[in-house]
Amino acid sequence: MLKPLLIIGLGGSGGKTIRAMKQSLNRTLDSVRYTGGLPAAWQFLQIDTTIDGIDFPAPMLPADEIHSVVPSGANFDEVLASITSKGNVEEQHRMLTGWGIPYTAISIKDGAGQTRSIGRQVGVADSVKTLQAIQGSIAKMSAPTALSELAEVAKKLGAQAPNTVPQAFIISSIAGGSGAGMFMDVAELLKRATPKKWGQEAISFLYTAEVFSSLEAAGANVSKNSLGAMNELIASKWVGVSER
Repeated sequence: MLKPLLIIGLGGSGGKTIRAMKQSLNRTLDSVRYTGGLPAAWQFLQIDTTIDGIDFPAPMLPADEIHSVVPSGANFDEVLASITSKGNVEEQHRMLTGWGIPYTAISIKDGAGQTRSIGRQVGVADSVKTLQAIQGSIAKMSAPTALSELAEVAKKLGAQAPNTVPQAFIISSIAGGSGAGMFMDVAELLKRATPKKWGQEAISFLYTAEVFSSLEAAGANVSKNSLGAMNELIASKWVGVSER
């Protein structure tokens, strides 16, 4: 049974995954000679620090399906200041201890460079706009004609009438920097983006270090990142996005 979908891809891995998903879905619709394109009830959103993967063999997403958490021209110091300015020294310590870093030689306009703390910091700094991007995708998924388009797709595929309750998916690597740093905060923002229960029941698909074994020496940090992220998940060390 088909249903409305919100599929969020985080970082390079998540973005490439949803591009491949869209490509596969379009091919399926082409095979049954459906010419209406993907229904608005199926929404895709990539949240990332940079736009990469141009050489990946699936079409790039349109601009309105990509949200960059790094403002144009911003540097790491400006992003860090946007977080620390929200509290005194004691509050800054509570906000950043355990995952924050005071400086980096990595240029954030080129991504997080396999550093989870960078992905987390730029994601936290941009959380208001990220929330708005998620809400925008939900609004498109809930458009007046979205369900009727989905019903047409179901009919063409020989499926049952669509279920009206949406399902959300979050797809990310926990081995890199951008997605691995942001995925828990994005899951929390999704809960805030809608008062409906489905926003609290997202399913996450998380790539671990072995997926990137072909990187060899270039992927020196992927195992460490995966271990750190899994420890946080299992121990429930993460306590959510603050009201700030």
